[in-house]
Amino acid sequence: MRTFRAALLLALVAGCHRTSSIDVPEADRIDCATGGATEFSRDCALERSTDAGVLTIHHADGGFRKLNVDPDGTITAADGAIEATGHPQADGRLEVEVGGDRYRLPSRK
Repeated sequence: MRTFRAALLLALVAGCHRTSSIDVPEADRIDCATGGATEFSRDCALERSTDAGVLTIHHADGGFRKLNVDPDGTITAADGAIEATGHPQADGRLEVEVGGDRYRLPSRK
């Protein structure tokens, strides 16, 4: 019985140790709404690969999405399994949706 209580306590403590954001510089953060969220938060990180045209977006929960950006600006999901759609925003950013997750990418300069 003690072993069970100890295991239960450990599971509860481990479950409470989740981070709500990623530890990256503010310049690398982007607004996102992932995992069914309806509101955007600045909890995702944008990583630009050394391979031209590849972006990786890291979620706060450890998940990620890889996107291909073609020279003409077309964005596709890197694995091709789920369609990526993009919508320009009034502030110059591009809102991209992949599998229900939404990201606001900075404008290309």
